[in-house]
Amino acid sequence: MLLISVHIPQAAPFLGETAAARFLSRFVRYCCLLVALLWLITPAMSRELDFAKLDAAPIALDQTGAWAPDLRGDLTFDQVRSDAGPLRFLENTGHPWRPSFDSGTAAIWVKVPVFNSSASQLTRILVFARPAPQALDVYFEAQDGSLHSTSFSHSDEPESGFNANRLLTVPIVLKPQERQTIWIRAQSSEAVDLEAQWWDGAAFATANVQDARRYGWMGGISAALLMVFCFMWVATGRRAFAWFGALLLAGAWRVAENSGHLSAFLGWRQIQTTPIWLAMADVALFLCTVGLLYDSSADNPVHRVYRTLLKSLTGFAIALPLLLFLPTSTGGFFAAGILAAYTLLWIGSAWLALRGERVFIWYTLALLVPAFSFFLQNLPDGSGVGDVWAASYMLDSALLQGLSVLASAVAFDQVCQRQANMRQLRTLLSQQNSELEKARQAEIDLEAQVSQRTQELAAAARRLEGLSSIDGMTGVANRRRFDETLPVEWGRAARDKRPLSIALIDVDWFKTYNDKYGHQAGDECLRQLARVFEAGVMRSGDLIARYGGEEFVLIAPDTDLNGIHTIASYLCQEVFALGIHNESSPFGRVSISVGVATAYPHQGSKPALLVEQADLALYRAKQAGRHRVAGPEAPQTKA
Repeated sequence: MLLISVHIPQAAPFLGETAAARFLSRFVRYCCLLVALLWLITPAMSRELDFAKLDAAPIALDQTGAWAPDLRGDLTFDQVRSDAGPLRFLENTGHPWRPSFDSGTAAIWVKVPVFNSSASQLTRILVFARPAPQALDVYFEAQDGSLHSTSFSHSDEPESGFNANRLLTVPIVLKPQERQTIWIRAQSSEAVDLEAQWWDGAAFATANVQDARRYGWMGGISAALLMVFCFMWVATGRRAFAWFGALLLAGAWRVAENSGHLSAFLGWRQIQTTPIWLAMADVALFLCTVGLLYDSSADNPVHRVYRTLLKSLTGFAIALPLLLFLPTSTGGFFAAGILAAYTLLWIGSAWLALRGERVFIWYTLALLVPAFSFFLQNLPDGSGVGDVWAASYMLDSALLQGLSVLASAVAFDQVCQRQANMRQLRTLLSQQNSELEKARQAEIDLEAQVSQRTQELAAAARRLEGLSSIDGMTGVANRRRFDETLPVEWGRAARDKRPLSIALIDVDWFKTYNDKYGHQAGDECLRQLARVFEAGVMRSGDLIARYGGEEFVLIAPDTDLNGIHTIASYLCQEVFALGIHNESSPFGRVSISVGVATAYPHQGSKPALLVEQADLALYRAKQAGRHRVAGPEAPQTKA
């Protein structure tokens, strides 16, 4: 029995021992006694949880039970529940119980009275948040004194109580009007919060589906981001994207662990790999920052110092998980080290961002996203899920949001860099096209000049060829032209089976003319005769050429003997009609003698025979008295 002694001072002396003073004194004493009774009854009533009043809204464990620390962790259940037990249970505080394991607390005991005030059997679920303590012992003490218990630890197999969700659940069944006392013993070597909630079964199933959907979305986002990083790594060859992928894998490890899939895959109920994946994430984060520094266009002393610092932080992050294996607990030092390293990383990135390096501007903002997101989700009703679900979900979603912003930022920077490279490439291509256009125009101009020079050279060559085939004094074709033309006409006549005729012309008594009148007069005489010969040749295919000295020759294709004889007679008359005075001639003027010949060439025949026949005919013309045309002596036959 609890005795309460309440001392009420006497009423003021001026009241005396009157009835009013005695009444006031008794009234104050009764009020104090009532307050004391209410103070004792209210906590006891608040500690008992009525399952019938538990609806869709969960109730936190720390609002329904009392707790006590077991400093050495060696107390048994019988010692704890006895009235003379060494533990003094503290009332609920409205906040998560945070056993100070770093201060030497080995275990914590929680006592929760539960009651079913309904007329039907009820089942409620006690859900522990992640990360849960390393060992949990739950004792169920019935009103009649019967007792049964269950235990959970990280090394247990999934069948020992790890239900189809990512949290540790303990179902509790109460019959109508039944009372029980739930005793919980939690033990851990790390400073974790003992967060748990009482859930209605239907509400818990709904929240479980909602949580699975959220982690499904996070898994899909992780896969998409991993594909983006892999593609950008392959496409650009930048080492930073490889470490971004490693950072994403570390985050995926965290998501898989908290979703329960990693535990189920490895066959463990709850594995405590937080230090491992956190160290992996920090190493990848530091190294991807080093990769960004190496890939940056700037390389200055600030970059080199920052790279050295990050490499040192990488070694520090790798060594941090080893501290957890020391005999003394170093969880606080581990968290402080990670926070300090992350702070140094952000300060260095912010400094580079202030220096105007664009990629680090986005990088610094991306590093702030997880902290800002985690802060927003911790606002009242910010998570949308019960605390036991949000304890890990909020951090996981914040990390993925940071990775998403980081991927978007780096991808955007890569796109901007590619656009800048494309603009630079387009500028270079424009300049190259301009240079090519100039070169093409210069080539066109050069080709025009070459064509013009070629035409000029061709004209000059033709002129030179003409000069080389024209007699310089008379202006008609020379002997070279005759020697080139006769074989051509001979071959054409052989192919066409047509006659070919020539006339060999000689100026009568021209030597005496030169001796008497001089060589200039003789040259002028030859020029006048050449003009007569050119005028007498009516067809374009005929050729008049100076054969040598005072001799000329006429080639007449497709002309028989009568035709060439007619032409030669015409030329004799025209020359005689010029009336060029020549006292050495019996005719008193310049005259010519002509020998003609005709042949019908065939393949393999030689044109020299035709020239020889014309020369013989010319000889006969001179023997006959000159100033005449002579042909072959015998009738014409084919050569």
